[in-house]
Amino acid sequence: MPTIETPRPAPIPTYGNYGTVPLNGQIQLGATADDIKRQTNRNNPYYGTPHSDIQKANERWIYEQMANDPAYNPALRNGVNAPYKLTKQEEISKLLQEAFQSEHPATNIKNLTSNYYKSADFQKITQPYNQALKMLEEMLSGKRPLSVAQAYFITENAYGNTYLNEAEYRAVIKKSADFIRQWAKQQGMNRSNKEDMHMAIQKFMGEQLSIFKPQVIGDGKTQVGSVSHAPFFYDYTDYTGEKDFKNYFLTKALATGGGQCSSLPAVYLVLAEALGLKAYMTTAPNHAFIKYPDNKGNLVNYEPTANWKLSDNWYRDNMFITAQAKKNHLYLDTLNSRQVVADCILSLALGYVNKHGIADAKFVSQCVAVADKEFNHENLQIRLVHSMMLSRMLLATMYHTGINDFSQLDNAPQAKKLYMELSENEQLLSQLGYTPQPPAMYEALLKQHEFKGNIQDSFKIDGKKKRNLFSEIK
Repeated sequence: MPTIETPRPAPIPTYGNYGTVPLNGQIQLGATADDIKRQTNRNNPYYGTPHSDIQKANERWIYEQMANDPAYNPALRNGVNAPYKLTKQEEISKLLQEAFQSEHPATNIKNLTSNYYKSADFQKITQPYNQALKMLEEMLSGKRPLSVAQAYFITENAYGNTYLNEAEYRAVIKKSADFIRQWAKQQGMNRSNKEDMHMAIQKFMGEQLSIFKPQVIGDGKTQVGSVSHAPFFYDYTDYTGEKDFKNYFLTKALATGGGQCSSLPAVYLVLAEALGLKAYMTTAPNHAFIKYPDNKGNLVNYEPTANWKLSDNWYRDNMFITAQAKKNHLYLDTLNSRQVVADCILSLALGYVNKHGIADAKFVSQCVAVADKEFNHENLQIRLVHSMMLSRMLLATMYHTGINDFSQLDNAPQAKKLYMELSENEQLLSQLGYTPQPPAMYEALLKQHEFKGNIQDSFKIDGKKKRNLFSEIK
């Protein structure tokens, strides 16, 4: 459990007290549905409760854990028995603390005051990001064909050193789509039946499949050979992307066969696009999965990480999604192709910050503005990226002006303005129904991931090594 200092009135955070730093305001665990279900069943002392009471029992258990966690119960830090919610200033202190752990404000201020962010050198190293944003904007404006597959590649290529170059990327998607079509045909499936073809994608991703392939052996003679495809797997090594940001990438999953809850749903989307099928990205807390319409138009949920089909009720009950959050489209909503491109723009902003820091915030601000146009309601990721940007800007401004307490904000108008804007953004998130997931909910998941990581190591399953998932037998 992290060590928490007793807070003083409106303090600037004593950095390093709250544990692991989220990438964008959420605890990045990449949990699979399999993990979450197992955690709920094995670690919840209320397991076995009749189905109608499971949600209330689970919530009661989570709240009990939160009550014992100083990060979520300031009363424990203050030596008070009665629990109470974090104040606005404590919430912002926590955001500033996370910002400091990710980017020291002294570096940012030095580059700002020296005009480094306007220099030719900085423009050169960030040019791939500016070019990528322009290309994604052109997709949304109609100047460039709309393509989910191309949007993912543009986004990841800007970061650099991808597992696949563009030719390899296009080739593996085409080969995969051709394989799925041929496998469906040889299984007697109706390739014009949308449900059949979605089932074929799911089999392709989750199972070892083979197709027969005639091969010319000379003198016009042929023999029957076969081509097999290995299933994708969940890569538990650095699944948070803490050591290597590219572990989130679709190109990494296609190149190695190993992915997580960000990249495996992306694999599904690009395969569906290549096959002319409709599919949507959807989200739950710290998690993403797929929705697609069946032949009657009803939406079906599919978990590429575990090869499961789960109902919305399951996600609400087991991932503690409030009715308010669902109503306000924070979770379990469908992201269409344009919105997936907008989400790629937000990922582009996060990759930029991971590589170059917040800089003068102009690039991240532009990304947020472009992405926001694609939603007619509030989008959680947009708000989280906005908070991340504002917290880093506020931290740098306070550092530069020598402010070490929120009570001094009146002495620095720009810092006060940023503080108020960040407060308003956090308040809106709360009103929409967003609450950060409590560490207790994922405590058991971390242990299971550690165990599975050991299994992955013992069997020498290298999710970072480029390999061909196709094998041919003559």
